Amino acid sequence: MQFFERFRVELKRYADGVHELGAPADDQALARVEARLGRPLATAFRDFLAQWDGGYLFHDDYALWGASPSRPELDRLALVEGDVEIGASPSGSVRLDARGRVVTVDDATAERAVEGSDFARWLDAVMAREGLVYDRDGEFREEAFDGVELTAKVQRKRAEAAVKADPSSPAWREELGRLLVEAGSVEAAAEALQRAAELEPSSAGAWFELAKLRRQVGAHAPAAEAFRRAAEARREPEEAAFAFAQAARAAGEAGAIDLAVALGRRAVDQHPGFVDEQRAAADHLVGEGDLDGAIEKLALALAVAPSDDAVQQALARARARAQLKQV
Repeated sequence: MQFFERFRVELKRYADGVHELGAPADDQALARVEARLGRPLATAFRDFLAQWDGGYLFHDDYALWGASPSRPELDRLALVEGDVEIGASPSGSVRLDARGRVVTVDDATAERAVEGSDFARWLDAVMAREGLVYDRDGEFREEAFDGVELTAKVQRKRAEAAVKADPSSPAWREELGRLLVEAGSVEAAAEALQRAAELEPSSAGAWFELAKLRRQVGAHAPAAEAFRRAAEARREPEEAAFAFAQAARAAGEAGAIDLAVALGRRAVDQHPGFVDEQRAAADHLVGEGDLDGAIEKLALALAVAPSDDAVQQALARARARAQLKQV
């Protein structure tokens, strides 16, 4: 009940119409939904529906489906890919997984992000985040924007507010880590990304960002391990191959040659055309005058195929041209 009291306090901060929530769902309606879904609703969400049977938050930015909503468009609680879809948000479809965590699924990419450790904490985080963007009348806070984009400061404050509301949210931790990287706060960023990866080990993005950060500070062995974890979490073979190649390069930089070779083989296993694609991309970048980009592509190709003479020669030529350009 403490959760609902906090939420009620937040609702009262806003003018009428900013949030539109339904009347409570009765026990019979909740039971019918659970029978249709073939599973009980997560406790926090069921308790929410018993207070507010679906509706909208922050105008229609967030929609929450109901058990017996008065608005037909909100009658959409459904089982989707093993999750219970409970609404929609700017991040995409909002779902509850089998553990009761709030997962958002991007409508375009189908990428999953665990935003909430449970529904109650997720909703607290949403209210805290959006309160930095909307004023009491439901209008955008002008000071929050730099043109049409949120300022970097407000973006960080939103991520920090979400983490404070739900410390066990992997997605908000990862978001905070990425923003801290952009701000140059390397140590704090690494801490946030490490925690995000620990909270959700299947989060390829958190592992990859952490790996880049570790390599940036010269921690090559930990970078190789984080790149490997990112690769193993990737769904697309090309993305997995790219991360394995990064892992191979970092392992080589750490002096772990046998590990580098093994990781390079895993890259090729994922995507046999990886080396050829990197060489072709490097040739294009050389033609465009982007020698740094070409060197990066060729270095990854060489990490995967260290005995490839053609790659070695192309990399040497690109580096020589880059040196001449600096003179």
